[in-house]
Amino acid sequence: SGNSFTLASIETLVGGAGTDAITIGSTGGTVTVALIESLIGGAGTDLVTLGSTGNTLSVSLLETLVGGAGTDVVTLDSAGVTLTVSGVETLTGGSGIDIVTLGSAGSTLVVVTGVDSLTGGVGTDAVTLGSSGSTFTLTAIETLTGGAGT
Repeated sequence: SGNSFTLASIETLVGGAGTDAITIGSTGGTVTVALIESLIGGAGTDLVTLGSTGNTLSVSLLETLVGGAGTDVVTLDSAGVTLTVSGVETLTGGSGIDIVTLGSAGSTLVVVTGVDSLTGGVGTDAVTLGSSGSTFTLTAIETLTGGAGT
């Protein structure tokens, strides 16, 4: 049935077959996660690296998120998120104001909807917009492909 935990000082965390919801403690954390469906950062600065198997998860209160070797699908919480991402293939914003900066390695990203501001990193960034239509501010993006929406 899954688990819900608040954790601190954990370096690697792998979820089970159920729906796992994890909250990172208030001191900030650097953690590698896999098979986690919901991840909430604490009051400190949180750096999360996704495992290599591919992940589908919802995140909030994180400052940095690094995707793994698999296909990573991330949904941002509805409260609004300010986040630096790299190595994530699909990103869906929540109903709050989402400000996303792409990491310096260059990114190829599908933004489904809901991101309000997207800033590219030092590398070459290619962004494809989802089909539901998008309105947001872009900065330092080298390639932008529109979706089917208006």
